[in-house]
Amino acid sequence: IILTALVASFKNVSNGFVDWKIAIPTALSAALVAWFAADGLRALSNLALTRIFAVVMVTLGLRMLWVAR
Repeated sequence: IILTALVASFKNVSNGFVDWKIAIPTALSAALVAWFAADGLRALSNLALTRIFAVVMVTLGLRMLWVAR
């Protein structure tokens, strides 16, 4: 996954599809959230994580259906 993401990222940069004013703050924010969330998620049980994931997936699915109309 990492190799594929890197190749795609380099190709998108070379095609001029990257807005650096958005990409840099987004990448830094995502890295910080991932760093701190990893510790917080360790405290949750597998059942809680599964339920959170299910709620997020259903919510995103419903949003996709709603916006598509």
